[in-house]
Amino acid sequence: MKILSFFSTHKQTLDWSYDSGSTIWRLLFAENGRIVGENRNEQTKQASFFCLDEATGNHIWAELKLDEPWWVGMEAVQKDILLLHEFAKPDLPEHRGIRAYDLETARLLWHKKDMTFWFGYQNSVYAYKTMFERRIGYSLDLNSGEVLQEYAESLEELHAVRELSTKEQRQDEYRFPEILDLNKVEPRIVETVKKATRNTQIHGNIEFVREKEFLLFNYHAETMSSTADSILLENHLEIVDIEKNHKVYSDLLVRGAKAPAPDSFFIKGHRVYFIKDQHILSALRLWK
Repeated sequence: MKILSFFSTHKQTLDWSYDSGSTIWRLLFAENGRIVGENRNEQTKQASFFCLDEATGNHIWAELKLDEPWWVGMEAVQKDILLLHEFAKPDLPEHRGIRAYDLETARLLWHKKDMTFWFGYQNSVYAYKTMFERRIGYSLDLNSGEVLQEYAESLEELHAVRELSTKEQRQDEYRFPEILDLNKVEPRIVETVKKATRNTQIHGNIEFVREKEFLLFNYHAETMSSTADSILLENHLEIVDIEKNHKVYSDLLVRGAKAPAPDSFFIKGHRVYFIKDQHILSALRLWK
């Protein structure tokens, strides 16, 4: 590979970007082509939620907030319903309470204050209550929250259902980066990464995904303003067509980070997703 051919950049444009306005804490993908995000504003201690169309990035709704501003979070997206949790106490990490929202309207469908989400399967939500020396399980109707069955004597049946639901989850839809070991990858990957990062002081691991003809990788490099007492990092994302020997996309995801962050990007279906500056979710379609 010639160095010049590598740096001849045929940059692809993003499919879309969405600025959530505050730190994107977590993302969940729904079966109906929706993306649900959890935002957290550390300064105001306010959590909120948003919903996007996966194909266009257009927001379906945003700024969903609960009466409890901070001690809330996402449990799961099941079919077309978002399930949120609260906490038993602000200073305890135990989840308590289930809130179910319609994904298209953000309308509250039902609320169980004294139950804790366990898992979801098909059209049921499975939850439990913690008693003095035991737990009681429940199956709830996904759409109404109605109790369908109580499991007071044993949870063995629910353990079996949970195992079945885990087996049916489609984890193969997602590709997350892995740590690059230069001794275990093909020479073209080694050469490409070395040329992209030469004369760069890298901190932490380089993470990568090889998908079809594309090599996607990110690395953390020291900024010009770093000092011996205060090292600041930039998180660089590179996407290279390794067959044609040219870079198709590059971006600076984070400036002034104090430590490397893993899993800076991931692939779902035909797109690669990444978060820039902690609050901008971007999608780039690489494959047809």
